[in-house]
Amino acid sequence: DGYVVFTNRVPTTAMRGFGVTSVSFSTETHMTRVANELGIDQVEFRLKNANRIGDTSPNGIAYTDPSTVPVVQAIADAIGQELPAGYRTMTRHPREGDLLPEHLVAQLGDPKEHH
Repeated sequence: DGYVVFTNRVPTTAMRGFGVTSVSFSTETHMTRVANELGIDQVEFRLKNANRIGDTSPNGIAYTDPSTVPVVQAIADAIGQELPAGYRTMTRHPREGDLLPEHLVAQLGDPKEHH
């Protein structure tokens, strides 16, 4: 037996993707506001907080090839912004001496062990 049920809903649509632009815009807007409140340059603020290889996403996935650092550096070059030496030489590779938030270590363990 089969049944047909009438609903007022769209029959098909994309499973993912529609919200990405809105979320990205709101995240970038928030980062700009935080940088301004702290008195930190927006580009430097993004580089300070950029994901690196081996950093862990909020859902516990280790980043294997994040592009944030080279993209932000390219943007700085494109708009003619001079970056301090430490930011010009920054790469997507892991930083030494990073402190891990205690709540992440307690929940996920050390991300360096998930490679």
